[in-house]
Amino acid sequence: MCVFRNGLVRLGVVATSSVVGALGALALMSSPASAQTISTQLAIGQVQLGPLGASVSVPLVFTCDPSLNVAFGDASVTQVSGHKLAQGTGFFENTFPGLPCTGASETVTVQVPATGSFAFKSGNKATASVDLNLFDPVSGTISTTSITGQAITITK
Repeated sequence: MCVFRNGLVRLGVVATSSVVGALGALALMSSPASAQTISTQLAIGQVQLGPLGASVSVPLVFTCDPSLNVAFGDASVTQVSGHKLAQGTGFFENTFPGLPCTGASETVTVQVPATGSFAFKSGNKATASVDLNLFDPVSGTISTTSITGQAITITK
């Protein structure tokens, strides 16, 4: 028998196993642990200089919720060397609807070619900006996580 008192459900001694089982399943479905999501984390890994400084490799290190898919992303790098400015932008994309997030740390490396007259050099007078775009197949929306203007060191 169920008695409602102050908004709470009380089960009497005569409760059947099907009522107890149904309430147990309901409790599992509505528990906070089953509804938790992983917030997207994004970082820039160690940036590596390409051959002759014509490019740099920028690792995007991220963790995202398994209910989302990695759709596409980009990276841009700017470096000052004396009175010269080397810069470039690169991107990656996955075939629609993207690759499922694992919930663990993942890395995608973006190749960024130098687009001007000057090559990249190893050193620390550089900045990088990155974007990671995730597709939610349930809602059909894309969310973007970004880092803008982070100081980086380019290594050989």
